[in-house]
Amino acid sequence: MEKYFYVRMKFQKEGAAEKIMRRFFEEFNPKSCILIKGNEGIAKIYFKENPPIETISVIEKCCKLEYLKYGNTIEQVEEEEKAEQVKEVKKKKSSKKNVTETKSRLNQQKDTYLQKIYLQSVSYEDFVDNLIKDLDLSRYKIAFKAIIEEFECNPKAKMQNIPETLQERGISCSKYINQPLGQKIRKKSSLTLDKLIKGIIKYKDVQFNNSQQRESAVQGMPKIDELAKALDHVTNMQNVEEKIKYILDIMGLRDKNVEQQNAISEIAIISVTKKIYNREEVLEKTTIPEEQRTIMWMHFSTMLNDYIVRHCPTHEKVELKKFLENLSISIL
Repeated sequence: MEKYFYVRMKFQKEGAAEKIMRRFFEEFNPKSCILIKGNEGIAKIYFKENPPIETISVIEKCCKLEYLKYGNTIEQVEEEEKAEQVKEVKKKKSSKKNVTETKSRLNQQKDTYLQKIYLQSVSYEDFVDNLIKDLDLSRYKIAFKAIIEEFECNPKAKMQNIPETLQERGISCSKYINQPLGQKIRKKSSLTLDKLIKGIIKYKDVQFNNSQQRESAVQGMPKIDELAKALDHVTNMQNVEEKIKYILDIMGLRDKNVEQQNAISEIAIISVTKKIYNREEVLEKTTIPEEQRTIMWMHFSTMLNDYIVRHCPTHEKVELKKFLENLSISIL
């Protein structure tokens, strides 16, 4: 059965477009086509049974993938892309109307925000100081810490009584101090002042890792403090699968759709736990449908390198199999 592999890409390395063009014509088929303009390209690659692995490998190493899809005809691929775009638009509109879904999304964002600051901190005091810095609350530092202390001592304290409480502690402040604090906090974290304070207190009895950070969290990766601290954090976990999923979440797994999340998790778990890193060997052991395996591997590779670019824009692309091999060394 005839099939097509459709990909949109951005070239990240000098000479990447030339490499892809050479590889494309080495496996050339008149039903395939490629268009390159500047640092971007679109390829529609025809194949009969198995995708052209060599061409895909070159694309994976040299490019940032903007979109990739597989189908029996070009029309099917393009229709599926349009359908996904329409579906995404409808989903966004629906989420605005669905209060429950919106609350769930915001709660996840809130949890992620506090967890992010936690991973950057070596103690509870450092955690609070990092929050003050990230929320741009330096002007209100003394008052903010006093509010936290008040809720630590009296969990049933009322936010509307805070100005009076601060004055009793000898801290001079406006009776409207809750307003500027709340505005700054919501702008950065989507949390209310009340929710933030209660969220902070939950970390008071949480263990912080005071060890020196590693020079590089995973060999071959740039030094990313967030990743290093995440790896320190998972050392306390017993379940290897939980360790792997925690690291993947830090890297942006939740931004993928459910199908991609499941596939990426399965690839990582099989590779790390069985200590196999060759793409074909790993994919063969997964439950991912055969025609989707290469695509899911590439989604994983894209997620990895997008994460790297967010933290180290100039770092060279990291091969997924190398990352999996070194991740295995780091967490097992």
